[in-house]
Amino acid sequence: MERSDIRNLVVKVVEEIQTQSGRPCAAIDDNIRPIGDLDGFDSLNAEEATSMLSERLGVEIEENPFVDGDNPRALRLQQVVDRLHRIIAKAEVKK
Repeated sequence: MERSDIRNLVVKVVEEIQTQSGRPCAAIDDNIRPIGDLDGFDSLNAEEATSMLSERLGVEIEENPFVDGDNPRALRLQQVVDRLHRIIAKAEVKK
């Protein structure tokens, strides 16, 4: 799967969560940190987004891709996409 496809899916899922929560969704670019930069988007929303992404991508996402687990901090969109790309690549190798 191409990074651009993953990026588009992440943006779509984040926008869905914001809309369903009744919150505005600012323009999302590669440098935005969904947790912290988007109104009300928090770690619980990131877990929800992770679950949605796992289902739509058809891969098991064991760790929240929106945060760096080694150094608890919110990641930028491009970093989230990079993490998901690696997860998908690993899953495809196992097939």
